[in-house]
Amino acid sequence: MDHTKIYADFLGIWELEADSCAYQQSEPPVSGHQIISDGPGGLTLQMSWADREGNTHTYSFAGIPDGKARPFAGGPLADASQFRCHPILS
Repeated sequence: MDHTKIYADFLGIWELEADSCAYQQSEPPVSGHQIISDGPGGLTLQMSWADREGNTHTYSFAGIPDGKARPFAGGPLADASQFRCHPILS
Protein backbone atom coordinates (compact mmCIF):
# COMPACT_ATOMS: atom_id res chain seq x y z
CA MET A 1 0.00 0.00 0.00
CA ASP A 2 1.33 3.45 -0.96
CA HIS A 3 1.43 5.79 2.05
CA THR A 4 2.59 8.87 0.12
CA LYS A 5 0.72 11.97 1.28
CA ILE A 6 -1.38 13.45 -1.52
CA TYR A 7 0.27 16.84 -1.02
CA ALA A 8 3.87 15.54 -1.20
CA ASP A 9 4.48 17.11 -4.64
CA PHE A 10 3.26 20.47 -3.29
CA LEU A 11 6.03 20.69 -0.67
CA GLY A 12 9.05 22.83 -1.44
CA ILE A 13 9.97 26.39 -2.37
CA TRP A 14 7.54 28.33 -4.56
CA GLU A 15 8.49 31.57 -6.28
CA LEU A 16 5.88 34.31 -6.61
CA GLU A 17 4.87 35.30 -10.13
CA ALA A 18 4.29 38.95 -9.28
CA ASP A 19 2.63 39.76 -12.63
CA SER A 20 -0.17 37.30 -11.85
CA CYS A 21 -1.08 38.83 -8.45
CA ALA A 22 -4.56 40.29 -7.91
CA TYR A 23 -4.87 41.70 -4.40
CA GLN A 24 -8.02 43.22 -2.93
CA GLN A 25 -6.68 44.25 0.49
CA SER A 26 -3.40 45.94 -0.46
CA GLU A 27 -0.85 46.45 -3.21
CA PRO A 28 0.63 43.20 -4.58
CA PRO A 29 4.26 42.40 -3.76
CA VAL A 30 6.97 42.84 -6.37
CA SER A 31 8.75 39.61 -5.45
CA GLY A 32 8.51 36.80 -2.97
CA HIS A 33 8.56 33.12 -2.21
CA GLN A 34 6.84 30.57 -0.02
CA ILE A 35 8.28 27.48 1.62
CA ILE A 36 5.79 24.68 2.28
CA SER A 37 7.01 21.89 4.54
CA ASP A 38 5.56 18.92 6.36
CA GLY A 39 6.23 18.02 9.98
CA PRO A 40 4.70 16.29 12.98
CA GLY A 41 2.28 19.20 13.56
CA GLY A 42 1.05 19.33 9.96
CA LEU A 43 1.92 21.67 7.10
CA THR A 44 3.96 24.83 7.67
CA LEU A 45 3.83 27.75 5.24
CA GLN A 46 6.60 30.36 5.49
CA MET A 47 6.21 33.41 3.26
CA SER A 48 8.63 36.19 2.45
CA TRP A 49 7.98 39.10 0.07
CA ALA A 50 9.08 42.60 -0.90
CA ASP A 51 6.73 45.52 -1.49
CA ARG A 52 7.07 48.38 -3.99
CA GLU A 53 8.98 50.49 -1.46
CA GLY A 54 11.60 47.74 -1.06
CA ASN A 55 10.47 46.71 2.43
CA THR A 56 10.64 42.99 3.14
CA HIS A 57 7.97 41.09 5.06
CA THR A 58 7.69 37.58 6.48
CA TYR A 59 4.79 35.56 7.82
CA SER A 60 4.28 31.91 8.70
CA PHE A 61 1.48 29.67 9.83
CA ALA A 62 0.82 25.97 10.22
CA GLY A 63 -2.10 23.61 10.08
CA ILE A 64 -3.19 20.01 9.96
CA PRO A 65 -4.55 19.09 6.50
CA ASP A 66 -7.69 17.35 7.73
CA GLY A 67 -10.36 19.88 6.69
CA LYS A 68 -11.28 20.88 10.26
CA ALA A 69 -11.62 24.59 11.03
CA ARG A 70 -9.37 25.76 13.84
CA PRO A 71 -8.99 29.17 15.53
CA PHE A 72 -6.65 31.51 13.65
CA ALA A 73 -4.99 34.42 15.42
CA GLY A 74 -3.50 35.90 12.25
CA GLY A 75 -5.28 39.23 12.13
CA PRO A 76 -8.62 40.87 11.46
CA LEU A 77 -9.33 39.17 8.11
CA ALA A 78 -9.98 35.68 9.49
CA ASP A 79 -10.82 34.06 12.81
CA ALA A 80 -10.46 30.44 11.66
CA SER A 81 -8.46 28.48 9.09
CA GLN A 82 -8.65 25.03 7.64
CA PHE A 83 -6.38 22.94 5.45
CA ARG A 84 -7.76 20.50 2.92
CA CYS A 85 -5.94 18.33 0.41
CA HIS A 86 -7.80 16.86 -2.52
CA PRO A 87 -6.30 14.51 -5.09
CA ILE A 88 -6.37 15.71 -8.68
CA LEU A 89 -8.40 13.32 -10.73
CA SER A 90 -7.54 13.05 -14.39
